[in-house]
Amino acid sequence: MKRKIKQILTLALSAGLLAASMPLSVQNVEAVAKDAEKKQVLHFDTDSAKSKSEVFHGSTGFLYGVSEVNVPSADMITGIAPKILVQKAADGQQHPSGDGYRLTPYLKACGVENIQIYLQDFYLQWPYESNGIEDYNEKVKQIVTKMVKGKSDEEIASYSFVIFNEPNNIWYGGQLDKMCEDWKKIYTTIKTINPKIKVAGPNFSYYNDSKYDQFFEYCEKNDCLPEYITWHELDKSDLNNFADHCKDARELVKTYYADSDIKPILFVNETVNFNDVGNPGALVNWLSIYDEEDVYASLPYWGLANSLNELAADANKPNGAWWVYRWYAQMSGKKAPLTLENVDSPGAYGRLYGMTSVDEDKQTAYVLFGGKEGEQYVTLDNLAKTKTFDGAKSAHVKIYRTKFTGQQGFADETPIVYEGNVALDGENLSLSISDADLMDAYFAVITPAADDTTTALDAYEKTWTRTYEAEDAEMIGGAKAFTKTSGSDLARSNRAEVGGLNSEKDGVKFTVEVPKTGNYRLNIYYSNQAPQVDPITLQYVDAKGQNRAVGALCRHTLSVDGKETQDVVYDSTVKWGYYNYKTVEVELAAGKHEIVLKYKGEDQNGKDTNSMLCALLDKIDLTYKETTDVKVTIGEEMLTKTSQGTEAYVNAPEEGYYTLSSKGNGTAALAKSRVNYAKDAKAESDVTVDKLALGNVTFGTENAVTLYLTQGINHLYFDGTDFAVEELTFVKNAKADQNAVSIEAEDCAMSGTASNDDYTFLPGSVDTPEVVDNAYASGGKAVEGFRGGKDNELGFTVNVSESGDYKLAIRYANDEPAPVMRTKDGNEYVHPYNTDLVERYMQISVNGRTPQTVYFKNTFCWDTFKTVVVDVKLEKGDNAICFTNDNSYKFSSMQDDFTPRLDKFVLAPVTVSENMPQIKVNPGVKDITPTPEPTQTPAAAPSANSSASPSTTPSASPAVSALPSQNPGVSAVPSTAAPAVSKKVSLKKLRLSVSKVKGKRAVKVKWKRDTKASGYQIVYGTKKNLKSAKTKWIRSNKVTSVKIKRKGKKPYYVKARAFKKVGNKKVYGGYSKTIKVS
Repeated sequence: MKRKIKQILTLALSAGLLAASMPLSVQNVEAVAKDAEKKQVLHFDTDSAKSKSEVFHGSTGFLYGVSEVNVPSADMITGIAPKILVQKAADGQQHPSGDGYRLTPYLKACGVENIQIYLQDFYLQWPYESNGIEDYNEKVKQIVTKMVKGKSDEEIASYSFVIFNEPNNIWYGGQLDKMCEDWKKIYTTIKTINPKIKVAGPNFSYYNDSKYDQFFEYCEKNDCLPEYITWHELDKSDLNNFADHCKDARELVKTYYADSDIKPILFVNETVNFNDVGNPGALVNWLSIYDEEDVYASLPYWGLANSLNELAADANKPNGAWWVYRWYAQMSGKKAPLTLENVDSPGAYGRLYGMTSVDEDKQTAYVLFGGKEGEQYVTLDNLAKTKTFDGAKSAHVKIYRTKFTGQQGFADETPIVYEGNVALDGENLSLSISDADLMDAYFAVITPAADDTTTALDAYEKTWTRTYEAEDAEMIGGAKAFTKTSGSDLARSNRAEVGGLNSEKDGVKFTVEVPKTGNYRLNIYYSNQAPQVDPITLQYVDAKGQNRAVGALCRHTLSVDGKETQDVVYDSTVKWGYYNYKTVEVELAAGKHEIVLKYKGEDQNGKDTNSMLCALLDKIDLTYKETTDVKVTIGEEMLTKTSQGTEAYVNAPEEGYYTLSSKGNGTAALAKSRVNYAKDAKAESDVTVDKLALGNVTFGTENAVTLYLTQGINHLYFDGTDFAVEELTFVKNAKADQNAVSIEAEDCAMSGTASNDDYTFLPGSVDTPEVVDNAYASGGKAVEGFRGGKDNELGFTVNVSESGDYKLAIRYANDEPAPVMRTKDGNEYVHPYNTDLVERYMQISVNGRTPQTVYFKNTFCWDTFKTVVVDVKLEKGDNAICFTNDNSYKFSSMQDDFTPRLDKFVLAPVTVSENMPQIKVNPGVKDITPTPEPTQTPAAAPSANSSASPSTTPSASPAVSALPSQNPGVSAVPSTAAPAVSKKVSLKKLRLSVSKVKGKRAVKVKWKRDTKASGYQIVYGTKKNLKSAKTKWIRSNKVTSVKIKRKGKKPYYVKARAFKKVGNKKVYGGYSKTIKVS
C-alpha cells in the first residue's frame, strides 16, 4: 500500500492539487485515489478496414550504441534488427570508440541499412571547440573524402552526414542566419566530393517549428535541402508532443520539397529522456509513438558507448529492455489504431501504452504493451472481423513478461505469464495483467484457438515470483530511502532506492513470504560507483579527483532469519544509478522470513561522497525454482521464418553445452552465426558475419544434437524447405562440459623484450607478459595486460585427434578508461559527462595463420573477469595458439594499446557426441609448421529429401567440423580443408653450455651460431618443467651468449632455440636440452 499511496500523492502533485498554503484534505486524497483507480485501457481497433500501415520497424536505432567489432555482439544486434545507427566521424576525437568508418564493415554485416555520422564529433571537446568555419570545412572535406573513397553508389547511399549537432546551442545559439550561411558552405563541400552523398539536419536539440520553417525556406532558395530531416526528442513531455512535431515536419516537406527530387526521411536521431533508458515499460511508450508515424528514431548516448544505449547488460547478454526491441522486431502485419481510455499522461510513474499489429498471412496478432504499475487492460476491438479470427469464439494467447533488470543486469529469462485460450466478448478480445510492476513490459502473441477450452487469465499457474522494494523495507542504522523521479535520474525500480549503507551498522531488512518450501533464486539489485581517482595516474584519491570508471568491488553480508549465510560481492557499475544484480540461491520453508543485507568493510562515513566505496540497493526479486535444470524453450511463435528456413535466437543462461530436443518433423541443416574478425585493428580491414555449419538436425527427436552455446544470445539457423518445427528445447548438459579443457594463462609460454623507454604504465598494463596475483582470477593468478606493437607473445599448444571447429573461451579483465587527451593549447582533457571506456583488443592466431583481432568489452574493474568466445579451426595433431597485440589502432598518441588481463582459456568442440575428439594441452608453444588459410564457404541447406542419414548430408563447407556423431538427430559434416603445405626452414638444434658468473649472482649461457637464424629465444626458470618461465629474446644471430641474473638459491633451468623471421611470423628450430644450474 505504501507504493500506491506514494503514487497517488504524486498524481495529486502533478495535477496541481497541493498548494503551498493549503494542505490536502482527506476528501481530496480519497478523490484522487478514486480517480487513480479508474480502469486504464488500451483499445486497438483490429478491423482490417481501419488498419494503418505495416509495422515500420524504424524505432530501433542507437547513438554510439556500438563501440567496436562484436561489442555488443552481432547476435545481440541482428536480434533486434536496427535500421539506422549514429556513430562518430572517421578518426574523431570526441570518444575513444564508436568510429563509424572503422565499424562500417561490421555494422553492414549485421544488416544495418544506414550509418549516420556526427561530423562535429571529429572534435575533442564538448561542447565542440570552435576554430572557425574554414577549419571545420577542411576537416569535413578530410573526413568525408576518406569515408567514401573507393565506395560504390550503393555503399555511399548507406551513409548520411549530420553537418551540425544541436546548433541551436553549440556555435550558433540564436544566430540562425549565420548557421544557414555556414550550412550552405559545408553542404556544398560535401556535395562537391560526391553529389550522391546524403546530408542530415538541422539536428536541433528539440523541435522548433518556427526555426525549422526559416531553415528550410533558406535551404529551398539556396539549393541545399537535406535528405534526412533530423531533431531530438529528449523530454518526457515529447511523448505527448511528438505527433504534432511530426505533423509540422511533414508540412515543411510539402512546402519546401515540392519541386525537389529529394524524398526526405524523418529521423529523430536522439530520443528518450535520461530516466527511461533501460526501462522496458517506458521504452514501449517511446518506440510506439515513432512507429505510429512511420518515423525513424535512435536512442541517446546518456551513458556507456558499448551497451546499445543501455539495452545490453554485457557484450552478448541482453537486459530486460533489450527484449522490448526483440519483440518489436518480431511484429509484422498491419498496425491497429489506438484509443486510450482513462490512461494517465506520461510522468515519473509511467503511462500505459503500446502497439498492436495483425498479420493475416501468418494468422497472428501481436500486442506490445506496458509502462504502468498494477492493473493493465488491453482490448483488441473487432478481432472477430479479421480474416484470421472470422467468427471465432476464442483465441489462443501467449503472454511474455520482461522486467527492469538494471541497466547492467542479464535478463536470462522472459517468463510466460499466461498461455491458453481466451473467450472473446462478442467480437472483442480483452487481456489484463493484474500485478504489473512499474517498469514491466509485455508481449502477447495471439493465434486461432485449436479447441473450445478456455482458461481465465488469472487462473494460469505461472512460476511464483515477487519483487520487494528496498525503500519499503525496514531501515537499519544509517540506511535511508531516496526517491529518484527527476529527469536527470537514471531508472530505478519504482523510482526509489536505499543509500546510507556506509558502515557495518547499516543495512536493510526485507520481510518476505513464500508459498511453499524449496529453493528460491534471490536477485539483489545494487549500484556501486567507481571511486574518484587522479585523472592522470588513475590512482584512488580522497578528494578533487574524477570518476574515470576505475571500479572496485564492495560487499554486503547476507543473513536469512538471523543467520549469516554469506558475503555478497558486488561488481562495479561505474556510477551510482546504474544497476546490476547479484544472484544468490536460498532455501526457504513456506511462510514468512527476514532477509537482511548489511554493509561489510571499512567505514565510509566521513569520506568525500565521490570517494565512497559502498553500494546502493534498489530491490530484491525472489523466484521459486521449479527445477535444477538449466533449460531454454522456444515456441514456434518466437521463431523467424525466412526464405532459407527458420531462425532462432537462443538466450543461454550459462556458458557451455546444451542438448537440443524438439517438436516437429523433417530435417534441416543446423548452423550458428559466426564473426570473422579482421586481421588487425585498422579501419580498412574487413569483418564479415556468416554461418558456421554444425550438421543436420531431425525434428521430433530427443537429444538431437549437443552444441556449445555462449552465455547470452545465440543466433541459430535451421536451413531447408522440407521440415516443420513447433518447439525447441535446449537443456544444459553438465556431462558434456567435461569435453572442454581449461588452460590457465599463467601456465602458458610467455615471451617479450623490455622496451627500456620512459613510457608511463597505468593500472592493468605492463611492458612484457607478466604473471600477477589476483584473488578473483582462476587459480589466484592472471597474466597482466601486455604492451602492443612489440614482440610480446603468450601462447600454448593443443593436440586434438580430429580436425574441425572449436570454441575458444577467453576469461579476461579490462578496466582501461579513455586516455587523457591534449587540447590544442596543450591542456589535458577528459570528457565532462560521457563515461568513455576502452575495449582492449588482441590478435589470436592458430598455427601461424592470419590472426583474428578480437575486442574485449570493458569490465569496469580489474578484479571483474568476463568471457569472450571465439571460433577457431584446429588441425589434427598439434596446434599452436598465440596471443599478441599489434598496436594497429592508436586513438591517442599519448598511449599505447595493450591486451586485456588474461585469466584462463577454455577450448571445446562446437558439438559433442559419443566419440569425441581428444584434447591435450601443452602450456608451452611447440614448433608448428605454418598451415594455409582454410577456405570458408556458406553453410549449405539440405535438399528437399534430406534426412539424418550421413548418406544424405549436403555438400559440406570446408569450415565445418569433422566431428563424428552417434546422435540420431544429427549427422556429421566432413571437412574438405586443403592439406597443409610445408614451409620449412632448416634451423639447427642448439647445444648449450651454462656456467656461473664468478662473483655475481648470474649465469652465462653460450651456444654456437646458426647463420640461417634471425635470433634466439632463451627460456629459463626455477622449475624443471619451466612452468611460468621467463624468456629473453636475442635479435641477432651473431650474439652467441647472454647473462641471466639469478634470484634466491634455487637451481635454475635453461633451454634455448633459434628462430627465423618469415614475413611477419617466426619459424623455430628445436629446443636444446634443458640444462640445470645449481
